Amino acid sequence: HRDFAENLHLVVQGRKRFLLFAPNESLALYPRPEPANRLGHATSMPAGARTCNDDGSGCPAPFARFGAARQRALDCTVQEGEMLFLPSAWWHEVESHAAEGRSLSLNWWFKAEWPRETLRAVAAEVEAPEGHLAPAQRAPAYRQLGVELAQRGRAHDAAPLLRRALDLEPHDDVATTALEMLRTRFGVQALRTELR
Repeated sequence: HRDFAENLHLVVQGRKRFLLFAPNESLALYPRPEPANRLGHATSMPAGARTCNDDGSGCPAPFARFGAARQRALDCTVQEGEMLFLPSAWWHEVESHAAEGRSLSLNWWFKAEWPRETLRAVAAEVEAPEGHLAPAQRAPAYRQLGVELAQRGRAHDAAPLLRRALDLEPHDDVATTALEMLRTRFGVQALRTELR
């Protein structure tokens, strides 16, 4: 799965093994949109995806693209007393390994600032013809992404996404309200029209 918050993950007892995929690997990971998160919080990869070999062998046939992404994945183990920074939108699979019968970790979640490269990767994913979103799901995905950025005060990044949502679904009241709020606060001239 992936999260859109930043995460500091501290292992207190035991160890955790993380398999990490960059945001631009999304389409190879078969994201599954959910009603509350059109951008795909979860993936439809088979359970235990790490059982697929690096070359893609061992994966069920419908998941052939996973092999190439698996070769580029970061595989790391976080030991007791160590901390991992997990950036926003990075896909991850986690295995817990107990010490003395227990595995204990602490997470500190905080809002992401979303580097521009991550933002571009997620926006491109929404439009990809081979992607996971049906055309009817694209407007809500753009709206979700635009509202998230608007709430972080990133009007210049949010406005083009909200406009795209309205291009696809002109009667989207949430996107309309969010865009009007940005126009009122920052002025029409101040808002860029394209994602850079």
